[in-house]
Amino acid sequence: MPDLVVTLPLNFTWPGARGRKGLAAWLMEGDPAGEPESGAEYGFTVGSAVPDVQRGDRIYVVHNKHLIGYAPLWLVSVRSGTSPRRTSLIRRGRAMAVTIDERIPGFRGWRYRWWDRSLERPIVNWPDIVAAARANEPLPPFLMCPYRASALDSQGSSPKRTASRKDSP
Repeated sequence: MPDLVVTLPLNFTWPGARGRKGLAAWLMEGDPAGEPESGAEYGFTVGSAVPDVQRGDRIYVVHNKHLIGYAPLWLVSVRSGTSPRRTSLIRRGRAMAVTIDERIPGFRGWRYRWWDRSLERPIVNWPDIVAAARANEPLPPFLMCPYRASALDSQGSSPKRTASRKDSP
C-alpha cells in the first residue's frame, strides 16, 4: 500500500484550539489515537498534487522532526474549482500513536512512506500527551516502547526476546 506522510506545522491552529498551537491544537481537533471513533471526519490539506492512494492506506503525521502516528485514509477530496486546486486527505478515527527512530525534517505537501512498517514503535505515554493538551499544560516528551511492533506477539502485548551483542558470549 502506498502510505503517505504529511507534516503538522509547528504553528498549526484552528478556531476550536482555544489558543493552542502545533501538536496541542491538533489533538484538540478530535479522535486522537487511542480514543473511540466519533464518526466525525477531519481533513488535512496538502496542496494541489493528488496522491495515488485509496481508502485504508495510512496517512502518517510528522511533527517537530518526529513521526507521531497515523490514521487510515477515508477519502481524498479535490476542489478543482479553486485556484490553485486543493487536495485534502480525509480521515476518521482509528488513529495509532507510533514513531520510528529516524528524525524527519518537516516538509510541505506529502510524500510516500519510505521506511519499513516493522520499524514502527508505539508511543506508550500518548494518553498523557492527549490529557496535557486538553488541560492546556506543557506536553510531555514522547516515551517510546523499547520493542518494535514486529517484536510483539499476536495479541500485541508481550515482547519477544531477540539476541543482541550484549547477549552474545
